[in-house]
Amino acid sequence: MIPCESVAEGAAASSFSLDFTDDAALCFITRLITHMSAHVSVSNASAPYVKPLRDTMMRDPSCASYFTLSTVEHGPRGVTPRARTVVFEGFAVDIDDRFALSCKLSSNSNKFAKRASDEVEICWWFSSARVQFRFRGPMRFETSAQSESRNALWDQLVLGDRAQFFYPPDVLAKDRQDAVYERATKALIESRGAVPESFCVGLLVPLEVDVLDLNDSSRKYWRRTSVDDTAWEDFSGLAPPVLSVDAIIAASTKES
Repeated sequence: MIPCESVAEGAAASSFSLDFTDDAALCFITRLITHMSAHVSVSNASAPYVKPLRDTMMRDPSCASYFTLSTVEHGPRGVTPRARTVVFEGFAVDIDDRFALSCKLSSNSNKFAKRASDEVEICWWFSSARVQFRFRGPMRFETSAQSESRNALWDQLVLGDRAQFFYPPDVLAKDRQDAVYERATKALIESRGAVPESFCVGLLVPLEVDVLDLNDSSRKYWRRTSVDDTAWEDFSGLAPPVLSVDAIIAASTKES
């Protein structure tokens, strides 16, 4: 078993290409779960989807580092959906002490600067476990210098991850020897650890959670009307993966 301290250092040093052994990955996820338990209030951490997500991460730790973030943005063809894979930066609490999933981003990126709505969806596929999680709700973008989540995440980043937030938003380099990289590195050094204005943390507090288990076609679906609600509606059953569970629930509710 690789010591947890070594895993944490390895994760920080290669946040865009995590390549853990099974033992190391398991240890890394255990640290995330421990962090969640220590920093999230009991009421929020007891949301019904937390245990299934935690159990799936433990079963398939190799897929716990990345998820797909989908947004709606303004673009050349009007308002269109966009999706990209981002690094999962751990569990967090927002400014109102609500349990959230976090990721880092630049305020110069389209997902922030050109967003048409704060409503997003996260799709998280665990290939070995054959389980998919989908989280929907408003994403809070932490940009304030007083944000504890933002400052804490910045402190965890290695220099290579920090440097990208000093890269200018209007230059496409020809190669890694381009002068723009030198300027970004110089800006990083001159910052002396200060958090750049472009650094942003996205915190998703889910309103809906949809879980599909391809091992037996079981479906679980939870929803609430507000991010402040502690009461969730809970639905479960079996259905083919080509069908949307929320549509099934809407149809069955209408019939009854």
